[in-house]
Amino acid sequence: MFDIYVAMTNGQRPSFKQFLQPTSLLEKFTRLFSGGPDDFIQISNNLLQDKIKCLRMYSCLQEAVDGITYKSIEYAVGLNDKIINLEETRLSPSDLECLTTFLTCSSHKEWNELDLSLCYIQDHGVQILQRGLTRSNITITEMWLGYNDLTAVSSSAISDLTINCRVKILRIKASYTVGEDDGLYSMLRDPSSMLEELRMSYTDLSSSGAIKLFSAIGEGNKLRRLDISFNNITDEACDAITMAIKKNTSLVKLNMWRNPISGECAQLIVQCLQHNNTLQELNLNDDYPQDVDQKIRSLAKEVNDKRKGHGCQVELTVI
Repeated sequence: MFDIYVAMTNGQRPSFKQFLQPTSLLEKFTRLFSGGPDDFIQISNNLLQDKIKCLRMYSCLQEAVDGITYKSIEYAVGLNDKIINLEETRLSPSDLECLTTFLTCSSHKEWNELDLSLCYIQDHGVQILQRGLTRSNITITEMWLGYNDLTAVSSSAISDLTINCRVKILRIKASYTVGEDDGLYSMLRDPSSMLEELRMSYTDLSSSGAIKLFSAIGEGNKLRRLDISFNNITDEACDAITMAIKKNTSLVKLNMWRNPISGECAQLIVQCLQHNNTLQELNLNDDYPQDVDQKIRSLAKEVNDKRKGHGCQVELTVI
């Protein structure tokens, strides 16, 4: 059993073919597992507490084509909540390969959440996910990729993952420079994209990156909520932002809090909402001088009055 335990814990993608004969595979595993109902093998609780070990073992057994045992792992790992949460787990390239094997080979094809925040996967890890999951016919409603030291190198791969896995909520918080590459915004332009919420706070998004982002938003898509707070967007992007807001008919929430845009730019953004009947919540900075803040509130009231005058029941709230 020691060789099996090492295969699960050494961080390298193992191959049971290297040290087990297929005929002896199930016999050796019965020492670790006790028999369970319905032809499944009950996996020990200690093993189930370590999801990485489970994923490594599943990948090995899937390679060894031991159907009963690897399906038992799939069943026992549970996933009744359809969530894979590996937050703050350091994942090696081998671990990511095992994860993609599990996701693509599992009989379960619809997932509510895949959380890979703080997993140290970096750009190379995103490329592994892209290769493994593209055209995999699985759905991941919510994907978390934040705090992984991602750069613009990952932008196109993230976009591909979002489109192909039919992601609706994407969180790439603290992924520096990832928003500077226009390749990321293919997921907004592609008509097959299901993306409804994009969270890009603390990504060092510049005005140049914001212009690319809002250019894609203005072209029409399904995006409903956008968080670009705590970035470096300045007045340079003001024209692109206002033009996109005028054209867009899907966005209901836009969070631009803690970006160095001037009070004048903030007023222009609110004013352009007279041409928009869908945005419900706009978050701007809270440190403008009192006269500027009052002007922003006054403009927001004008927007709501105009909407009501046209029979629109959607009310704008500026925070």
